[in-house]
Amino acid sequence: MLLRSENTVAIGAALDYYDRARTTSWFGEDSPFGAYWDEVIARARTLLRQPPRPADDRGAAGANHAGALSVLRNEAGPQDAEPILAILRAAPPGGVDGDPLSAAGLVLMEAIGDEDPDVRLDAAAALCRGPRFYAHRRRLEDFVATWPEDRRPWGVTEALTEGRHSLCWTDHELDRSPAARGAPAVAHAHRRGRPPPGVPHPPAQRADRRGRHRLDHFTMADGLTRFGMDVERYTDDVLALARHLLRLPPREDGAVHASAWGVLAEHAGPADAPLKAEALLGTPVLDRAVHAAGRCLERWTVPSPEIVRALETLICDTGRSLDDREECVTALFDLPSPDVTAVLLRAVRSPELPIQIEAAVGLTFDHLLDDHRDLLAGVAASWPQDAGYRARIVRSELARERPSRSGPA
Repeated sequence: MLLRSENTVAIGAALDYYDRARTTSWFGEDSPFGAYWDEVIARARTLLRQPPRPADDRGAAGANHAGALSVLRNEAGPQDAEPILAILRAAPPGGVDGDPLSAAGLVLMEAIGDEDPDVRLDAAAALCRGPRFYAHRRRLEDFVATWPEDRRPWGVTEALTEGRHSLCWTDHELDRSPAARGAPAVAHAHRRGRPPPGVPHPPAQRADRRGRHRLDHFTMADGLTRFGMDVERYTDDVLALARHLLRLPPREDGAVHASAWGVLAEHAGPADAPLKAEALLGTPVLDRAVHAAGRCLERWTVPSPEIVRALETLICDTGRSLDDREECVTALFDLPSPDVTAVLLRAVRSPELPIQIEAAVGLTFDHLLDDHRDLLAGVAASWPQDAGYRARIVRSELARERPSRSGPA
């Protein structure tokens, strides 16, 4: 009844039931809907040719297309190429994924061999968008090779070229000389790591000349998983490399250290505290270092005294910018540690108003505010009325009613 209804939502529900039953049949349970295969495919093609449904309380945007493509993922044919291409052109990068891409890939793989050159170009361009690029890269390489060099489709060629891999490495070409250790393999990995157009990646961009220092894929969201690689498998090796890089003299632009800080932010343990504390004081990429220090203090059960001392040294270093020093204060927020509280209390007495205000914000967290309310009130009273947004946070917290310590009578 659902399948034969004229209601799009009902048809979509029927297709979902069919697809779920087909999936469970892989585990030995026969699908009760096998006899409806012809009707299911016909109804899926009907939905595929509809405009995408807007999001509402009954389904996500484009739910009619997603349901149809789920059924067609292994059944799509050349007659489905035009509506699938239209859907892919209209979708934002990442807007269609999973099973629908399997159907799209099947049709596009057929379309890429179509006699009409415009159809071939459209199909190839669609395969270059988003995560589907990685599944079909080899086919795209073969496709480009069939075109004369001076007539190769720019969008597809550009997607297959090197570059734009990394957060931190810029203006560095790979060393492909025979003397460079592992040069051919490194160059191949560098080339295949290149994200296609439409896949969000931070700007920036190339690996170092031997390709050994690129850790950015490991730390980026989907950096390795988009290649089907298990991140955990590489954690120990990547962490060891990050520690090694942090011990090297930093390049002037900080690229050696920047990639290492990204790894250490999420994976360093308390045993790394001395290394991080020392590197904090000499790194040229202080913003990334302070972020990494803050993340570790937040993650670790006991905040590291070495890192806390290093941050206080930076807070007191008048040779650094106020913005950097304020970030060091912020890295100490919401950490239940007497050492951290002592640093904030010293910073709130700083003669420099921005440092004083930022430290005061840190003392307004619930576990500190009641113990230091009188001190903060006196400090805040000395600030000018136009001291800024951060000062207003402190004044707002002080204006809250002081909770009773004795509890209800």
